[in-house]
Amino acid sequence: MSRYSEYVKTENIRNARKDKGITVEEITSRMGLASRVSYYNLETGIVEPRISQMVTLSKILEEPVSNFFAL
Repeated sequence: MSRYSEYVKTENIRNARKDKGITVEEITSRMGLASRVSYYNLETGIVEPRISQMVTLSKILEEPVSNFFAL
């Protein structure tokens, strides 16, 4: 279990991205992140996501942001 996966549903993020057929490279670019590692760290729960990143991610993946948080 990664550090932030207690409250961020990292598996839901990964599954939504894969279901949409979006690569890590593509989502990294669309989110305006510096590198694939930056996105990977967010998707795997290594870093704490910013609310703005989660809102952007939810728009790209066309999923409610609440799907990505354990409430």
